[in-house]
Amino acid sequence: MSHLCVQILLHCICLPYGAEKLCDEVEGAFSDDDWRERFSAVEKVTIIARFLEKEHIKSNNITMSALAHCFTYLVGAVEDVCTPVHLRAVSMLGTIRASSLKVIYKCIEHQYDAVPRDRLLLIHTCRILHRILPLHTPLCGKFFISRFKHLLIENADFVSLGSPKGRSTSGSGATPSAPTSEVSVDNGSDSARKIGL
Repeated sequence: MSHLCVQILLHCICLPYGAEKLCDEVEGAFSDDDWRERFSAVEKVTIIARFLEKEHIKSNNITMSALAHCFTYLVGAVEDVCTPVHLRAVSMLGTIRASSLKVIYKCIEHQYDAVPRDRLLLIHTCRILHRILPLHTPLCGKFFISRFKHLLIENADFVSLGSPKGRSTSGSGATPSAPTSEVSVDNGSDSARKIGL
């Protein structure tokens, strides 16, 4: 039943305002003052994570950004001030299958490349995952090589433009950017264009 519900949810993310609604719900649940709401949110997002498969996202930018947003909050619950929420997050992260973790890491990598202002937060998320799931860490050589290649391309674009206007100068916030915000997306050429998801 949960597997079917996750597939329906992933379909709904692609509908108009679907990703925005999901992100608002997740953000509200993980930011709630009542620890029981945060505790419940950990369980709900973990269920989504458990049943993720590579075929479900199919390199859909909106879906990957929305899922990265959700999982950043899930991993952030490990640092929750409430002990039951913290312990629940740690234990639930350990129940996610290795194949599903790879899909989650792909979503996080997409968000890292697409939204520069989220990079510090996403690196922190990866560090937490590395500490909690050392056998399935996202911080591997392939991750860093891909990120360095992306940074080199960005730097080449920055130099060719000759102006700091071509690059985002906003700092990292305390929360990840919602997938409906403007993000830089590589369109296959050396330059990037701004789109509103």
